[in-house]
Amino acid sequence: MRYRRYHITNLVNELSARYSRLLDQVDPGPRGMSRPDDLVEVDGARIRMAVDDFKVILAELRKLK
Repeated sequence: MRYRRYHITNLVNELSARYSRLLDQVDPGPRGMSRPDDLVEVDGARIRMAVDDFKVILAELRKLK
């Protein structure tokens, strides 16, 4: 199948943005300088919403043939 470049570019940008939001929900603090014994508070409901949102864009990509 052939697709317009802007369509694929939009999907890639949306995938990247949603993945970034998912990572922010899993680990909301700054990355890189944390110690292994640091405690991180996470909100399970927000993580589930971010995962569901990410699954939506994956489903859109899966529809490409």
